[in-house]
Amino acid sequence: MREVTGEWGVDCVIDNLGIPAIWQQYRDTLADMGRVVDSGVIARDPLPVRLLPFYLRSQSLIGVRTGNRAHIARLWRDVAAGFRVPEAFVDTRPWEAVGDAHWTIEMGISRGQAVLEVPAA
Repeated sequence: MREVTGEWGVDCVIDNLGIPAIWQQYRDTLADMGRVVDSGVIARDPLPVRLLPFYLRSQSLIGVRTGNRAHIARLWRDVAAGFRVPEAFVDTRPWEAVGDAHWTIEMGISRGQAVLEVPAA
């Protein structure tokens, strides 16, 4: 997959099975800031999740229960929208305010996802 994507990797993997051998197959193909969406599990074996690579590459593991057609349709709408955080939970600041953004996160008073705006060059 990395060869096909120009070494970038895949942005999103939908896993409806939760099988450790398959997890190992696609895990290394996930791009930086990529997402794994777990929407089902048929296996009972634990997945070998190493958190350090997720952290270092800003990746996400998202669980979505898809118990009926409406849930499945909502999942694919969210995938198409890129799993964006609702605006009410986005704290946008100029990049020069990075210290303030860190402070609100550390104090537990941030209102959601911190986004720093960098002016166009």
